[in-house]
Amino acid sequence: MKSIKRIFIGLAIFLVLLVVVSFFLPSQVYVVRKITIVSSKEAIFEQINTLSNWGKWSPWFKIDTSMKLSFNEIASGKGASYHWESKNSKVGNGGLEITESKPFDIIEMNINFGDKNNAKAGFNFTQNDTNVNVSWWMKLDLGFNPIAKYFGLFMDKFIGNDYDKGLSKLKSLCESLPKLKIEETTFTSYYYLGISDSCSDKELGEKFNGLYAGIMAVAEKNKCKISNPPFAIYLNYSPEKVVFEAAIPIDKRILLTGKVKCHELKGGKVVVADYYGAYERSGIAHEAIDKWVAKQKRKVTGSPWEVYITDPKTEPDTNKWLTKVYYPID
Repeated sequence: MKSIKRIFIGLAIFLVLLVVVSFFLPSQVYVVRKITIVSSKEAIFEQINTLSNWGKWSPWFKIDTSMKLSFNEIASGKGASYHWESKNSKVGNGGLEITESKPFDIIEMNINFGDKNNAKAGFNFTQNDTNVNVSWWMKLDLGFNPIAKYFGLFMDKFIGNDYDKGLSKLKSLCESLPKLKIEETTFTSYYYLGISDSCSDKELGEKFNGLYAGIMAVAEKNKCKISNPPFAIYLNYSPEKVVFEAAIPIDKRILLTGKVKCHELKGGKVVVADYYGAYERSGIAHEAIDKWVAKQKRKVTGSPWEVYITDPKTEPDTNKWLTKVYYPID
């Protein structure tokens, strides 16, 4: 009996010591991992800022390929979120929401681990010549729970290993993507059929589908040959209202009455960017051209236009969608 009593006393003392020691353990966990990627900040930022891209590089998406994912209506940037449900104990249930997105420097987010502690996480991007230093970090507040504090001692290793795997895949993905190329060239004039309209930037895709169908019908009726891929001239832009002209190049000039008009896209000096990615992120190319124009001390002389080279119906991978962005310059 005495030996059993000693065991219980020893166990009680041990538990008390564990609790006492826990008061001196950190209540916050900070995990950070870094990697250098030979790519542009814009390309790397896009892979993280658009949450649907995470399946291509995130380490947790591979643990349970059958987990249920649900994304909200915001595709990228601040407010974009997704929730996951998994029967795998290593994945569990939870959600992630981007709370801050500053192109192309910072992305911050809140992570909800179901009934467990929530965490803040984020990415930082620093340009270094042709390389980009990417930092992936997470902060977790464990509160006063002594058990959680002891688990916190091992989180840097466990989560850090996953971060290393994810960053390695992100590096391989970004370095294999087509690069954003900008060059100055001379553009040759051509005729086109176009129709002017306006809508919010979120409505552009649906709006273009209807307008291009109408333009194609007019081209067929007038026996015009399509000479180049469809394009859009952007006359004025804000997220709330985009004023544009949807257009399709044709082989000849024709006289028309009605909403569809025949115009000539004038030739001359242009700077053009080859952008690969989803249409809603083509702003990357516009911002890159703005920087090029400022650096070269040139002047933009007219409205920009985008030429949609890749047909989404035949190429499901948005990373392979090529859009050529043109700016007329002096």
